[in-house]
Amino acid sequence: MTVSVDIRFKKRTEGPESILVNDFLSVYKQNNSNIDKSFTVFTEPFTGSGFPDLVIVLWDDVKIHKWHPERSNLRNIDLKILHHMMTNHCSYTLESLRDQLGYSTKQLECSLDKLSSSSLVRHFKNDTFCVCSRSDAFYVKTIIAIEAKIKNWKAAFNQAETNFWFASESYVLLPGESLRNSIIDKAAESPAGLLSYYNNNYDVVSKSERRKMPVSYCSWIFNEYIGKNTYMGDGARNGSFEIF
Repeated sequence: MTVSVDIRFKKRTEGPESILVNDFLSVYKQNNSNIDKSFTVFTEPFTGSGFPDLVIVLWDDVKIHKWHPERSNLRNIDLKILHHMMTNHCSYTLESLRDQLGYSTKQLECSLDKLSSSSLVRHFKNDTFCVCSRSDAFYVKTIIAIEAKIKNWKAAFNQAETNFWFASESYVLLPGESLRNSIIDKAAESPAGLLSYYNNNYDVVSKSERRKMPVSYCSWIFNEYIGKNTYMGDGARNGSFEIF
């Protein structure tokens, strides 16, 4: 039995860092309550490279109504193929995809059939395949990853920089009272941004670089997870994430 796209979450551990994350998130929600986009907040989701403390996803609540129910059957391999085809927007044959991705003909046929049923890929009479436009399939505007630390700020920057493999923006979150010149200097040279939380508010010390979405197939996993659960009216399932 195959398993459709899903995200697993780390069991939360209560402590100073979780308090920092919760306090920051509370203020973030207040400050962004009037933005004309929908937010989904993931707490410690597994992304293949770790468990970021927070992943905040901003998505288009109009385009998401184009969601096709067959997309609920997609798996990670299907999204890897879709992302490859979307990144290199051209016509493909089974042979060219097999040569480029290394999957077997049987795997490709299975994935392309599901992608076609989901209206994400078109199969033409000359046995070529083309993807639909990205704007019709990808509803996520921004993925912001946040790594929170009380003390080990160097590790936080290392992980925040790794998070660019799926996120369009990535930040380190530190208590305001812990900031010093060495941290600010590191933030100035890092592609990751720096947030400080102090006295019931947060400050953007340095902005993150911004990467074009989708960055990788992992960006698609967030897109499909939100689309599936929003379509099913199950956005807060098991408390894994919340929409506001």
